[in-house]
Amino acid sequence: MKIKTLVDAAVPLARIKELLAADLDVFTATIAEIDRGLRKRAAEISSARARLAALAAGDRLLVSAEVATYLDRLRQLGVSRRGVNMERDGWILLQSTSPRAAAIWIADKRDALDDPEFRAIYLEYDAAFDWSPQDPRLPALAKRAERWKAGQRSGPDDLGPAIDPALAQIVAAAVTASSPAWDRLAEIAMASTSQARHDAYPAQPGARTEGD
Repeated sequence: MKIKTLVDAAVPLARIKELLAADLDVFTATIAEIDRGLRKRAAEISSARARLAALAAGDRLLVSAEVATYLDRLRQLGVSRRGVNMERDGWILLQSTSPRAAAIWIADKRDALDDPEFRAIYLEYDAAFDWSPQDPRLPALAKRAERWKAGQRSGPDDLGPAIDPALAQIVAAAVTASSPAWDRLAEIAMASTSQARHDAYPAQPGARTEGD
């Protein structure tokens, strides 16, 4: 039993032979030394495993657990690597500079993913990144997204926490890569918003207009 235990502890056979011939005090002291060596190896192995887990964790090293879970779900839904990376970069900036706003917004985004319509729109937007800016599907996609947004608005509190405009521009720049199709979607959405405001607040009789 002694020999097998020492072999399992990676003690060289030559040293095992010496230990078997040693007196009790020497044997006990040597076993204690071997045990210290094993504990040191165990700590090193545990540290190595933690570092491996950190490497496998990927985004979890950079963002909160809530955001990391959200990014994992985007991958499961089939969002492109580019799309997930853009989201991640935006959340890193936002959580670093405005953690309160980030905490509120990530809760909203995770809730939105439970909506099948939001998921469908998100995936189509992700695919649209590579479309031509003249793609006939773009107006329909922009209108579909606007309908979904309109359905979520029930009051002023739905706008979320305020954020510094300069920070908003930085985050937008980090999240938005160059895509002519996405630029076109933004133009369509802006035009639609302007038209909706005009319809809601038409010019009053006698008001001056451009060109007067």
